[in-house]
Amino acid sequence: MTNVPDELFPVLITRHLKMQRSPSDALVDVVVEIGHPYWTEPDVEAACPVAIRGTVGRVNDIRGIDPMSAMKQAINFVETYLDGSAGDEKFFWPNGEEF
Repeated sequence: MTNVPDELFPVLITRHLKMQRSPSDALVDVVVEIGHPYWTEPDVEAACPVAIRGTVGRVNDIRGIDPMSAMKQAINFVETYLDGSAGDEKFFWPNGEEF
């Protein structure tokens, strides 16, 4: 990932989870943040800021053909990351139930 934008951005939606890197590790807090989509080039491309704090952090803005597409792609990116995380990482809902 290159040219990562500013670390902080106005957040539109969040999700709070817990993560365990391996069975012997303690649970750590993870906060998924998705910001407001915006046009990068009017009527050509839009982008949406994303961070998964507690693990990968701020990533490059996720792009789409318009703001709705960028938001959809951002949500898909987060879900794909959480469902297919590398290694033994496991995610849990705040109540302890497996994600």
